[in-house]
Amino acid sequence: MRHSRAPVRSAISVRGVPPPLIGRDDELRTLVDVVTHPPATVLIEGEAGIGKTRLVQEMLRRADPGQRWSAIAHCRPLGESSSYGPLAEMFAAHSESVLARLATGPRLSPAVGALGRLLPELSAALPEPPPMLGEPKAERHRTLRALRELLGALVPAVLVFEDVHWADHGTRELLRLLIQRPADGLAVAATYRPEDSDGLALNLARRHSGTATSAALTLGPLDRAQVGELARALLGVRTVSADFAAALHRRTAGIPFVVEETARTVSAEQGPAGAEAGLLRELPVPVVLSQAMSERMATLPATAVRAVEALAVLGTAAGHQLLSEVSGLSEEQTNTALLEALARGMLVEPEPNRYDFRHVLARQSVYDRLPGPRRRELHACSASALGRAASPDLVQVAEHHRRADAVGEWLATACQAAVQARDRGDPWLAADLYRRLLSGPAADGFRAGEIAVLLAKTAVEFIDSDDAITLLGDVLGDERLDRAARGTVRLHRGVLLRRKSGCVAQGRDELEIAVRELRDTEPAAAFHAMAVLAEAQYGDLPLAEHRTWIDRVDEQLPTISDSTLKTTVLANQLHTMVQIGDPAGRERTGALPERLPTADGRRQLTRGLLNLADACAWTGHYRQAGRHLRAGLARIERGDGTPFLLCVARSTEVHLDLLTGRWAGLADRAAQLLERYGDVPSVRAELSLVRGSLAVAEGNWSQARRWLREPARPDFANSCVPMSLAGSAALIRARLLCGQPRSAAQEIGKALASTRRKGVWSWAADLVPVAVGHYCRSGRREDAALLTAEFERGIDGLDTPLAATGLQVCQALLADCAGDAVLAAEGFARASARYAGLPAPYHAALAAEQAARCALRGGGSSGAAEMAAVAEQFQALGAAHDAERCAAALGASRQRRSGRPAYGTRLSPREREVAGLAAQGKTNRQIAELLFLSPRTVEHHVAKAMRKCGAGSRRDLRGPSGTPGAE
Repeated sequence: MRHSRAPVRSAISVRGVPPPLIGRDDELRTLVDVVTHPPATVLIEGEAGIGKTRLVQEMLRRADPGQRWSAIAHCRPLGESSSYGPLAEMFAAHSESVLARLATGPRLSPAVGALGRLLPELSAALPEPPPMLGEPKAERHRTLRALRELLGALVPAVLVFEDVHWADHGTRELLRLLIQRPADGLAVAATYRPEDSDGLALNLARRHSGTATSAALTLGPLDRAQVGELARALLGVRTVSADFAAALHRRTAGIPFVVEETARTVSAEQGPAGAEAGLLRELPVPVVLSQAMSERMATLPATAVRAVEALAVLGTAAGHQLLSEVSGLSEEQTNTALLEALARGMLVEPEPNRYDFRHVLARQSVYDRLPGPRRRELHACSASALGRAASPDLVQVAEHHRRADAVGEWLATACQAAVQARDRGDPWLAADLYRRLLSGPAADGFRAGEIAVLLAKTAVEFIDSDDAITLLGDVLGDERLDRAARGTVRLHRGVLLRRKSGCVAQGRDELEIAVRELRDTEPAAAFHAMAVLAEAQYGDLPLAEHRTWIDRVDEQLPTISDSTLKTTVLANQLHTMVQIGDPAGRERTGALPERLPTADGRRQLTRGLLNLADACAWTGHYRQAGRHLRAGLARIERGDGTPFLLCVARSTEVHLDLLTGRWAGLADRAAQLLERYGDVPSVRAELSLVRGSLAVAEGNWSQARRWLREPARPDFANSCVPMSLAGSAALIRARLLCGQPRSAAQEIGKALASTRRKGVWSWAADLVPVAVGHYCRSGRREDAALLTAEFERGIDGLDTPLAATGLQVCQALLADCAGDAVLAAEGFARASARYAGLPAPYHAALAAEQAARCALRGGGSSGAAEMAAVAEQFQALGAAHDAERCAAALGASRQRRSGRPAYGTRLSPREREVAGLAAQGKTNRQIAELLFLSPRTVEHHVAKAMRKCGAGSRRDLRGPSGTPGAE
């Protein structure tokens, strides 16, 4: 049911500051000003007939038309035949001007060649089409980037999206991209109806980049005086009476288009003398435009009426053949009917051999006057005609079935359309169809539950966003769902919430309710929910509580005969067991079947392999992780996957490459995947961890802090714990390396508290060695020993080689702290060898560096050679900062072995270097970072330099060349 809306006053909002609005002059000035200062975006809101189209047309006329390329992309009702339909139609209509611009514009990248299939009229100017990516989401992402680049090649330009409330998902995605990442020189305006926009304004506004000129216009009805002014201009008279203006305002509600049509009707029938209030009462009430259209329709021959009515029902521009089929007219009759309708101004020809109404309200007026039986008949004919196409648009076909009250056909076709949308990689369209089915006449009783479950499964398999969670939340409020359907929807919503940062606890609550709702009605689905609750990686719930669910699942697993369900549960169960280091986990990996009969089962098997790859990566079984990952990717290439599984696989692949030292081009790969999959929180966190870890190795502290902010979440209760602990360990190391021990200590405290609460010490394989090292350097040997012992107890008996090797590092650190350099060096060397065997070359190099430092301090002859070898290892990996640190330690060692010369009152080379930096205003900590020294050593050098130079303060040190006593 459509509710009445309160009248909306006109308003302008520029960069969030809405100024007062008087008439349309202010909107026009604002609009022209914004679009002539690109990059720019304007959102224009208003109900049907409020004047949005006329406003943008006037704007295009005034916005330097001789210099700027401009066009309007029209979105159509009843959906589009394909994604980006309005763009394809717009480029086809403007192909000549576009080709002329491209001929003198910048060279297009090869990616733009992907538009050749979408824009055949421009294919001659586009690069050769690149190979298909074989991944719907990647193809869509490439198409979006290509469209943005193509529009950027036409600048300076103004592009208007008309009626985006009807836009297909692809067109909306492009609009969001242009708002979020505006192209230089391009101004974008979008018009929409608030009553049909489904939160569009808020969704687009939050995408705004903050770097482009922007405005939001809300067009409200005209007031009485403005209606009078418009009527005066339309009627061609010098003035109209106040009574006429008031009556016209009442009859039209101040909607400009209705005022215009009414005034023109008055003018046509009565001339300027008709501008009298009394004559308005003779016009039909309440919709003047409908009356005008009815009168025009009455003048048409019967065949023309049938053609016009058929076009009104089709809901989009149509050609001669389609109109003939829907109207039931012969080809000759259709031709004559179109000539009559065009001559009488009922229809226009927007492009060769395609016909449409001049305005949407004109179409609606004709549609509304149709008697119910005739309207249903024409919708049935439209569904039949459109369904016979070579590649029918099932969305439109389904909608016509719905409006024809063909409930069975509507249900069947809409479900087919949803499957078609999924196969084409358009999950949003599939989900929207299921949503429409739930709100339509076909979704009663059992059907509502069935459709709700299909919607939930679509959301989990293909969609990972706030909108999907909200959508399933709305579905849960549907009173028609029985307990089983509601529990299944809740199960999938819980899975989505657990993937979303900050909603882990909420997702767990949903899953626990789902178990209670499903255990009596759908025990298989309840079993699935229990398996998800058994997963320990999300949230800070103690492992013991997850163990309860793990045991319950293990008890029931042998009783499950459904191979797909069994594989679904095993994918979760094995992931958890391997990830926490349970020795039985890897032993049971053979329980996953090699093949399954159903498509869903095969997807679950793919998920199981990818879960094992992820779990093995966190525990140090890197070679097995690689085997599972390759097997999973091979299955995805064969079609046994989903876009979500592919993005997870690519993210795991990059993470595994970080751990195993395959760093060549890794930062660029991670950046590309972040751009493609940045809307998936878990994947975004993992890729950010990779980029942050590489930044630490490079010594780029600002970038390290930026990228580690996402994985090193302070709220462990609502995050992926192994990811958060790994991010925290990398962040702590970065802070220690750049001389921030206090903030590092705070991070250590938070991360260790989370580890203790969770009780999974295998995930602290990187954290604990960093913490123990910090405690040792800070004089907290007892704390270091206690933490090492706690770590040893926590991983005792677990199958976690990464943590076991980390324990060896901790024990070597304790030996070094106790002054036993020989024992420490031996321990670090053993740890380095074990790391290398995983293989974890970066960890191996860090441990080898510690061993070399012990050898250097012990005065052994091998220390220098070992340190030089480690520096080469770091350099080969791309860890520039670590290599420089080793080189600095090696240089200092060589200086000590050759004997320190006596400089007397003169400054030594190191003292001159430190004095120069101090004179520049750098702090001891900054100097220590630059010279790879400890802050205490820098303090010593500064004090000696000041004493030798007789300096009263650091500012009195004049630098190396001018320092008193310098050679």
